[in-house]
Amino acid sequence: MFSAFKMTAQDSQFPRTTVKIPEYYIGVLGGYSYIQNQTTLSIIPGASDCGTFKNGTANGYFVGISADYVLFPELYFPEFLQASGRILFSARPVELQTTNDNNFQVYNADTRTYEPLVRDHNYIGGLKYVLLDIGVRIQPFAWLPVYTRFAFDAGNPIAGTNYEQYEQIASPNFALYSDDTKRRITGNGEIVGAGTAYGAIAALGAEFPFQNDLFINGEISYRKGLNSVIAADDWRTNMVQASVGIRYGVFKGTAPQLQPEREIPVAPQPPLVVQSINTKPLEVQETIVTQTFPLLPYIFFDSTRTELRPQYIHNISNRESFKETELLKSTLPIYYNLLNIVGKRLQENPSAKITLTGTTDGREFLKGEERKKLAETRATNIAEILKKEWKIAPERISIQTRDVPELASSAMYAEGNEENRRVEIFSNDPKILAPVVHSRFQELVPVEDEQKFSVDIVNPEKAQAWDISIFYKDKLVAIQRHEGVPPKEISLSLAQTTLSDIGTEVESLDSLRGEIQVIQNDGSVITAQCPFPFLKTQNQFELGRLSLIVFDFDKAEITPLNKLMVNQFVNEAIKPTSQATIVGSTDRLGEAKYNVQLSQQRADIVQKYLLQLKPETKITSVTGTGASMLPYDNSLPEGRYYCRTVSLTVKTPVLKR
Repeated sequence: MFSAFKMTAQDSQFPRTTVKIPEYYIGVLGGYSYIQNQTTLSIIPGASDCGTFKNGTANGYFVGISADYVLFPELYFPEFLQASGRILFSARPVELQTTNDNNFQVYNADTRTYEPLVRDHNYIGGLKYVLLDIGVRIQPFAWLPVYTRFAFDAGNPIAGTNYEQYEQIASPNFALYSDDTKRRITGNGEIVGAGTAYGAIAALGAEFPFQNDLFINGEISYRKGLNSVIAADDWRTNMVQASVGIRYGVFKGTAPQLQPEREIPVAPQPPLVVQSINTKPLEVQETIVTQTFPLLPYIFFDSTRTELRPQYIHNISNRESFKETELLKSTLPIYYNLLNIVGKRLQENPSAKITLTGTTDGREFLKGEERKKLAETRATNIAEILKKEWKIAPERISIQTRDVPELASSAMYAEGNEENRRVEIFSNDPKILAPVVHSRFQELVPVEDEQKFSVDIVNPEKAQAWDISIFYKDKLVAIQRHEGVPPKEISLSLAQTTLSDIGTEVESLDSLRGEIQVIQNDGSVITAQCPFPFLKTQNQFELGRLSLIVFDFDKAEITPLNKLMVNQFVNEAIKPTSQATIVGSTDRLGEAKYNVQLSQQRADIVQKYLLQLKPETKITSVTGTGASMLPYDNSLPEGRYYCRTVSLTVKTPVLKR
């Protein structure tokens, strides 16, 4: 936290700073918890030989109030050490799962043999604590608003301890319970033996002045469970937490101006001077590209939610102004315009109809009828957008529901449950979900991936932070920011999409501007600039790109839709002089070695199908990279789907005139 200060004139060789010191702080905070439940909880209470649940993860939250007391106000930097206390409400869900057969067998009348009865056991519940958190807060440096916090907490689950336990037959397929179902509840009610939970906490945070005596802070912490949360089995709860909070500084006396001021001598700060910054010309190649962007026909939802995520809402466009050809030439921005694309195409194809299938992850609510209503509401909300924004007649939209998708992702991963919470779009007209094609656009690719700058400075000990940027006129092309002292040589990564944005503006020989800014310890900023040439040359090859989505989780088959895209792409892009490369990839889920094998299988099957269509095609490489080079954010379900892909790139020499 930076203290508020003012400069005063003194009869001294140094300027002097006066600082007002709060006596204590009060505040509120709240945040998110990523919960790791480590347990040997028995499937059947008291009978560990019948199997135990495996460790599980869940998402929780916490809110509360805080109070911090300045321990040594006589120090030159009083905020260095503060006693810290919090009273919190913490919701800690639990999701545990295991699979076993317990040597049970069932008779198969068809084969006249006995087969193992394999069952999935699930434990879903939650503990809601009111807890006291006591510790210390340390801010090592006055000029850096970063602090650490160490604390212990103790809490009791006085606000809720409910759970439900059920088992489900995994195999064989013919086996059923006595009520002719594959799933049955084996326990519910209150979690027996839940008592006081103790934990140790280490946190890293940053705090900034907000207004007057208010300060806003953000904090990341790790909590280590010190004891079992129940008496009968070992069950410890560890958490990674992120929070935001606001604190109010309370001064001695009835008003801040009554607080005595402390004078601190401050030595004069010689300026940090950037002597020079230099770089070489930036050389790029201009390439003509035709790229096919497949549409993922799924809209994903947060757990138990029916409203659209912000990514979709921000892209809902006015139907008169929307043009598919003006979309960014990038996969995810196109995908987030899915509702616009579908709405526009339905307008242009009046006979086309769509079916919206709402699904859940099969676990969002305990009762099946609640999940059915949730799935139906998700699909209905999508339908209402198409009706309202795109004036699509209600009779052209059908709504269906499923508890889980027909092609569901694996529920053994939390990410799989996230992917199963969706609305699926299907149309009787293939044009509605056909890929978006950007034809023959200009793409600028740097000859080198980085632009290197040499920097010469003096007084480096005065540097607090720095950034380096590249501008074309007043348009930002690239930027990097770092703490500390600028190195003598800086490598700045270049974003290909940004370069393409300015490609139509620059001439074959134009100039850019490099700029470095150094923030000194006293807050002042030193800036230096250097212009450098922008050299643009024409590539002698034209590129065609296609990426296929492997819709089935953990599968390598080419779907009929993917075959249709390959057929059209091959006919239009591959010429007798073309060369093709094929790269298969996966998402981050699963074991690394297996993912490489799966991606290679996907690449091989595309190669086989391509050669069936055009046996004379020159294919220079067929590679499976697994999850080693993820092109999209795998924390998002759509990012993982777009990583389950095979990319086909075709390079064709440009005919000379």
